[in-house]
Amino acid sequence: MNFLKSKLLPAEIFRLDRRSLNKRDQSIFVESTPDPRRNSILVNLDAVAHKLSAFGVPQEELLHLVARKLTIHYWIFDVPRERCIIPIGRLLFGEFTWENAADVVQCTRLMKLRADVSIQHWEVWHKLLISYNDLASSKYRILQDPASPDKVELLTETVQHFQYHLHKYLEPAKRELSDLGFTAWLPNIAFVTSHCEFAAGALETGRYRHVVKALEEALTNFHDLVEGLRPPEENQ
Repeated sequence: MNFLKSKLLPAEIFRLDRRSLNKRDQSIFVESTPDPRRNSILVNLDAVAHKLSAFGVPQEELLHLVARKLTIHYWIFDVPRERCIIPIGRLLFGEFTWENAADVVQCTRLMKLRADVSIQHWEVWHKLLISYNDLASSKYRILQDPASPDKVELLTETVQHFQYHLHKYLEPAKRELSDLGFTAWLPNIAFVTSHCEFAAGALETGRYRHVVKALEEALTNFHDLVEGLRPPEENQ
């Protein structure tokens, strides 16, 4: 940038695709830029600063992974979340919390799954985790009154979205969980299914508050499923 300035060229258009720690007011951050049309995401790493070199990955590479993966999953930041788990590598995951991602996102934990976790277990959990994060970021959840009659179009789209995830990810997972011996978690899939069906029925009969309640119940059971299936971590 100094070289460009010395040649009287605009330096502000030049950016390095290299992630480094930014220090501000005794706190440390890494910046992720999801899309040129969106604000960048500033991630506070104070809670995990002592672990940035603890996973056998160079610090700069780890920061690049965090920034890149948040870019991939940028849409989930539209809705406030607590303890949201986001994959940042093959076995690396981060736990993030935010009220307003346009302000700051807190990285509260970094974790690495044990290397002996079976591929089947990792794959089914990973698919369900991504699916859950998508549904938990549904737009109705940030509305002051999502059950208002003028929001029926959004609720209709949301119910259809839940049903798509149910058939695309949750229903196929039943067989995989049975094969892995995780039959204790099959009732959670049944609960998600029944609440999605109830939401669809309530939508047809104009009971919009029941729709919202059923969707939240479905998410609660989906969350419990994902938490219960989380593979063990290293040194756990």
